Amino acid sequence: MSTAPPARTRLGGLDSLKGIAITLVVLIHASPSGAPDYERYVTSGIARLAVPLFLVISGFLIGSSQPPRAKLVLYFWKFVRLHLLYSAFYWALEALGFREGRPLTLKNALMHFAAFAYAGQFYLFILPQIYFLFAFLIPERLRSTTGLLVGSLLLSAGCVAFLAASVASGSSAPLPSIIAGHAEATPVAWLFAFTVGIWMGARSAHPRLSRSGAVPSLLFAVMAATLAALDLPATDGMDYVKQFPYARWSILSGTALLAAALPWASRSLRLGPVEAIGRESFGIFVFNPVILGVLVNHLGSVATLSRSFLYAAATIAIAYSITRLLRRRIPFAFP
Repeated sequence: MSTAPPARTRLGGLDSLKGIAITLVVLIHASPSGAPDYERYVTSGIARLAVPLFLVISGFLIGSSQPPRAKLVLYFWKFVRLHLLYSAFYWALEALGFREGRPLTLKNALMHFAAFAYAGQFYLFILPQIYFLFAFLIPERLRSTTGLLVGSLLLSAGCVAFLAASVASGSSAPLPSIIAGHAEATPVAWLFAFTVGIWMGARSAHPRLSRSGAVPSLLFAVMAATLAALDLPATDGMDYVKQFPYARWSILSGTALLAAALPWASRSLRLGPVEAIGRESFGIFVFNPVILGVLVNHLGSVATLSRSFLYAAATIAIAYSITRLLRRRIPFAFP
């Protein structure tokens, strides 16, 4: 009989959630120009919960498995590698004329690898920063404590308050110039999403949490979607939302509600094809901008809601197929 420990069971519910989240990310990138209500309530509302949900899920897995610090160090270097790899990939596409390039200066080169490579690149920029905090700075004994949860909430809330006050006062650059207009590039804005995931994951086996069923979990999700869609509590109007779509009170409170649904969803939410999409969500994330770009260049811009849905569906299908193919040939390019 083998003495090796059994392989950790994959939580299909989390893959289902990742499938939903990556679909929302692609819908953001394929947002139509001629549907203002859709843009307000979906693209700038509900869909903006997708990225914090990915971070909550990542934290939940750490909290439930409690990996040693050495493993978090490996995660840090893995996402540094992936960030540099895909930043270089999109920079090469610029050189080939895929999108308008920028002059080759030291500042532009540094900024390209600091969340400016393509829409959404900030996610691959903040992940190494967050893993650096937990691998090298935050003591392992504090990883899933309530004190750290409260501290991260205060930091993220402080970031929202600072940005809102800066915009309300008419400040043109509330952040240092290298990330002005890109609060998404700073880990402070995202730390709570990751930490609340860890906190919930560490307590997911608690009898009270493990017994939480579909009804309260779905209620949490509906409440989160409603807050995000209506931007409640309101931050500072649509101008602020367009400038800082994630650093908002509604997204912060919605993130906490989604985290509360994870103990049940991780074990019980099984959505078939959506779950399969979630398993390849990273590849869909990194390849969807170039696929959407090709579709727009050859078939026309995204002006209507129907075309947005068509482009999003085609993008997910193509990116999924590419990812499945490449994962077997170049596994180092994926987590």
